[in-house]
Amino acid sequence: MNSSPGKSGTGLLEGLAATVAQWTVGAKGATYKSPLKKAFKAGKKWVEHGIEHFVEDEKTVYVLLALTGCAIILISLTLIVKTMRGVVVQRMERYVNRLLGSGGPVAIVVGILLTIMVQSSSITTSILVPLAGAGALRLSQIYPITIGANIGTTVTALLASMAVSGETALAARQIALVHLGFNLCGILTWYVPAPARRLPLFLAEWFAEFATHSKKWALVYVAGLFYGLPALIVLLGGVR
Repeated sequence: MNSSPGKSGTGLLEGLAATVAQWTVGAKGATYKSPLKKAFKAGKKWVEHGIEHFVEDEKTVYVLLALTGCAIILISLTLIVKTMRGVVVQRMERYVNRLLGSGGPVAIVVGILLTIMVQSSSITTSILVPLAGAGALRLSQIYPITIGANIGTTVTALLASMAVSGETALAARQIALVHLGFNLCGILTWYVPAPARRLPLFLAEWFAEFATHSKKWALVYVAGLFYGLPALIVLLGGVR
């Protein structure tokens, strides 16, 4: 089965992302010598020397450096999320209740801003669950905030891509912009048209009622949708 990005639905996102990414690659403003960059370089040399002390193979050193970098990024993001949660989450419920009466577009912006502040869409949605369970929020009010959270969660990837330089800068920005474009297309598809907006709400209500009566099938649904279906798409995509 032959396919190409230009002939698929995602080809448009890829082309637009590549164009926008090219605008940002190589763009420079005022020169700024960051003390953090010097600290990172010093830390890299320290880690590199430590690894080379135990490992002689050059490729193994690079692999271990990459793994160490990933571990540091994950630890840093975890600490950022915990810190922001303590600072912001306590006030989130009050802001959500205050702004939800302003309409869907405002709720989307609220979801975007809250997710940017806490750097996690999971925290935003986890705040909404107990509010819905207590009857303080309706599903139609939660829906636009969730959509906004999907947009806000792309900011982390965009910021990370802007820190990449060199030959991989274009690819990093392109991936982050495809992520943003895909979620924006989700808004255009499932929120802007009013009839399409009702379908996710109907399905959510139907499955919530179904799950309360059969937890076993709820687990089967989650496993099939979030693991089985992506695996099937990858498998079919690999068939040529």
